Amino acid sequence: MNYIKSDYAKYIRKMDHKDYSFIDPPWLLDDSPPKVMGQLDYLLWHDNSLLLPLLGNIDTDVIFLWTIVAILDEVFNLISRQNRFVYKTKVEWVKLTKNKKIHFGTGHWFRNSTECLLVLAKPDIKPIRLQFRNVCFAESSKVKTKKPKKFERKIMNKLLDKKGCYIFCGNDVSKFRDFDIECIDILNKKEVIL
Repeated sequence: MNYIKSDYAKYIRKMDHKDYSFIDPPWLLDDSPPKVMGQLDYLLWHDNSLLLPLLGNIDTDVIFLWTIVAILDEVFNLISRQNRFVYKTKVEWVKLTKNKKIHFGTGHWFRNSTECLLVLAKPDIKPIRLQFRNVCFAESSKVKTKKPKKFERKIMNKLLDKKGCYIFCGNDVSKFRDFDIECIDILNKKEVIL
């Protein structure tokens, strides 16, 4: 595993080609009162359109993109504004607490208890065929800002013969130690200079 704490834009321009990448952006939430951002322990993007240069620069075949239900419309709009990757499918993660109860998440209309893992790919790429039956799974992340370890490990185990990359916010790289992937921690800044 190679862990780089970096401005992702500078790093991915010189990144070798990867077969797949997980991206877990620090999405900006529409957070007019009542405030929910105070529940997060990392800084958010100042503008979600920062996804566009990320998709434009990354040299990968398949992207697993984490997002939340509240901004799906905006995310799909951003995906449609670039021409390198197309949407293929999505999986829903029902977030559970460490006591196996449904997580009481952030949100105004509904308290989001799920996150989506969108699968994007270059148009001419053949499916990876991960052979999962579930389009929805429930798992505890134990900590509110971490992604589900067992589910991601299942995918990564299927991709062991492929080169991968994980771009995320935060500094917990323990779940990636068994995998030969690049880990790029998006720097916690208010502004990302491109």
